[in-house]
Amino acid sequence: MWSASPNGRVLSDRLTTENTWVKRSAKVSRRADSQKRARKRRAEIASAAPGSSDTQLLPDSAGAREEKACQSGVATHRPLMKEWLSSPIARTRHAGTADVAATGFRIDLHVHCAELSPCGRSSAEEMIEAAIRNGLEALVFTNHGKLVPERQLDFWNQRYAPFHVFNGIEVHADGDDFLVLGVLDTNIEKHPWRYAALYDFVREQGGFFILAHPYRYREVFDVDLARLCPDAIECCSTNIPPANTPRILALAEKLAVPVVCASDAHCFEHVGLWHVELARPVADERELAAALHSGHFTCVLPDTAPAPMAE
Repeated sequence: MWSASPNGRVLSDRLTTENTWVKRSAKVSRRADSQKRARKRRAEIASAAPGSSDTQLLPDSAGAREEKACQSGVATHRPLMKEWLSSPIARTRHAGTADVAATGFRIDLHVHCAELSPCGRSSAEEMIEAAIRNGLEALVFTNHGKLVPERQLDFWNQRYAPFHVFNGIEVHADGDDFLVLGVLDTNIEKHPWRYAALYDFVREQGGFFILAHPYRYREVFDVDLARLCPDAIECCSTNIPPANTPRILALAEKLAVPVVCASDAHCFEHVGLWHVELARPVADERELAAALHSGHFTCVLPDTAPAPMAE
């Protein structure tokens, strides 16, 4: 039911969104309980004596396959990123990162949760708690086409303080995906976007615009990236095959834009696997966008892919 007044309509729309969140949260909670039981059982099987009949029951699960892929990706991305970060373009675009080690603010810019992304496998709170365990100071929820309701975001920021949870969104436009940070206008949720219109909207709002996992869907772009250039390009994540890294770095060089690393985590085991460190802390989405625009950040890759976390 909609109120006749514009303000009433907005309030009703917000309540509908929050009610949907509650229902999805309950469903995700039930699924998470089931997944925890399954993980516990797999751990029990894995700890059985080598050669026992129980050990043979452990399948090469989707999670295990993902961990193997992450391990391979880390090994391949690291030397390529080390070479790129020493290049002139990287030194120019990532100015001022020498002080990151002393005052670094570690943040994962690309995280999904099961409540708002159909592809998400872990709940929002599982993702937040994993980020805290992994030593991050913040994460950004970038669900597909959906911002997190403001009231829910406020709750998490109070509950998990001093850890920060920021709002963002992943938007599909003209065949590719883009991360939009620093834009809280809910109109961004309501469009089947064309790239040029999305680009203009983000620019008007002062947001930060990232081309996510390039070449994931196809070999060419349908948009003129040279004319409407994103602010950065994602070069390392769980959804970027190592084979794509050289041409992603070449694209960043051609467009003269920085690269970012982010987990693109859909399950809690992957949160923070790749992330960035800002030169100083940020308090809200506007400050985050401004910090990224300044170029005062550096990419962080792990030495090895982490093992799945114990319950």
